[in-house]
Amino acid sequence: MDNKRLPINLDKLEFDMSCKTIRRQYYFPKKPLSNKEATFPLAFARAVYKAWITRCSKLNWLQSTHHKTFTVIPLILMLIKHLHLACLTILRDYQSWKYVALLQNHDVAIKTNTELVQIYKWLNGSNDVGVGPTSKLLYNQTIDRTFRTLKILRNTSKNTNQTIKFATSQNQCSLSRAAVDYIFDELDLTLLIKNINTDTYGIDEILMSTLNADDAINLPGGFTQTCIDDGVVVKDLTRYQHWESEINECPSGGSRHGICLIGIEFLVEIEKWPAMFANKVYPEFDYGAYECMRERMFNRTYNVDELPSMNILNETAYKTFLPVCFHREEQKYSFSNEKFDCKS
Repeated sequence: MDNKRLPINLDKLEFDMSCKTIRRQYYFPKKPLSNKEATFPLAFARAVYKAWITRCSKLNWLQSTHHKTFTVIPLILMLIKHLHLACLTILRDYQSWKYVALLQNHDVAIKTNTELVQIYKWLNGSNDVGVGPTSKLLYNQTIDRTFRTLKILRNTSKNTNQTIKFATSQNQCSLSRAAVDYIFDELDLTLLIKNINTDTYGIDEILMSTLNADDAINLPGGFTQTCIDDGVVVKDLTRYQHWESEINECPSGGSRHGICLIGIEFLVEIEKWPAMFANKVYPEFDYGAYECMRERMFNRTYNVDELPSMNILNETAYKTFLPVCFHREEQKYSFSNEKFDCKS
């Protein structure tokens, strides 16, 4: 199949990056395409790394004559967890968005904005953050991990000698607006980040999973450590990656960090994934696949040929997602973490 690919090294090409050109090239709408989208704005925080620069970018709907803004924040040699927090700090200035997706380099949307809005509505306030047990090799086991020492809660009277329980999963996730506001208004992550900050590969995968799963932190829309202790691992819906280890070989014949590169072989099945973003879309590997994905997304966005965009979403898959069930149950007066069925 390699002789039929169209690889392009975009870094060697020069583009007009003016807003006018970008909008003309990518057909960004100047206003929401439906009332559903207008009343449920979304935000995106993407950490972009290149050998010569690390930057954070955010793209957000604004309910004003400016419509969209695009901001780039140069943050040289800063860790991913810092980059995303820096993005979230800026995004908090915009009051209207309901959810934010935290993304990285090669994550590409495989759902239209209308579809994303519907999925996030089905999440119903729950955060989409993967959680699982954390390898002790990832962090310094000698540090004092009590709330009192780490001063995690800004209300110091609530910082007890209880030990924070680490969880881990991939860095990409989706947070509700309530969760983001809580992180900045109620938590002080300074010492926590300092103590888990090592040069170990994968250390950036601890922070959000821990905040979302530790019951004592009580993050709005969060999950529970009870299920992790019960041996349950939750994979998020925000990003999907096709692990090479789960199959004999990658359909595309290429991989990076054990994850299959997305090629034209994935185009039929990718729409069936419940995830909102796909990882390892490399234009330099198969630009043709990327362009086909964009064309299909355009058609679904603008309803070309009356494509049934919403028919590709399985409502049950989202509403029965374990963190969504947990969030729904914890709203009940008699709810108890210990009684929640983590394997339902």
